[in-house]
Amino acid sequence: MKWEIVKYVSECDVCQRVKADHLKPAVPAWKWEDIHMDFIVGLPLTQKGYDSIWVIIGRFTKSAHFIPIKTTYWAKQYAELYIAQIVSLHGVPRTITSDREFAYNNSYQKSLEMAPFETLYGRQCRTPLNWSEPGERVTFGPDLVTQAEEQVKFIHDNLKRAQSRQKS
Repeated sequence: MKWEIVKYVSECDVCQRVKADHLKPAVPAWKWEDIHMDFIVGLPLTQKGYDSIWVIIGRFTKSAHFIPIKTTYWAKQYAELYIAQIVSLHGVPRTITSDREFAYNNSYQKSLEMAPFETLYGRQCRTPLNWSEPGERVTFGPDLVTQAEEQVKFIHDNLKRAQSRQKS
């Protein structure tokens, strides 16, 4: 079947003209023209109350800015920080790429019958900045091990079922 797909795609006029978006981005022509950004969360509170870091990286030079933030910030506060810390030094970039794995890790995968994040951590992810809700009961110790073992068995069974469907 794989070879049939390869043959079809190689002969399909539309397939040859339309290129997939998942290709690696081109090398930027100038520094800070294209940037990536991501968040490091779940850190201990600093004396000033920061609990996360906003990482902004220029793709050309791979130089980075590490901006201390609070997970309680609003979009306006992020915009003000961005203008003060990045735009004022480097200008407005041509492209901004945020962490795309969040969308993938939280999308339902039929073969797993759950999202990859849920597979890995045993629960659904709530937001990219807050891993747990305030006051939420968190499992520790032997209960966590038991819960993880049950999750692994569930995932293993789902993968076996998906594999048997693909064989037939």
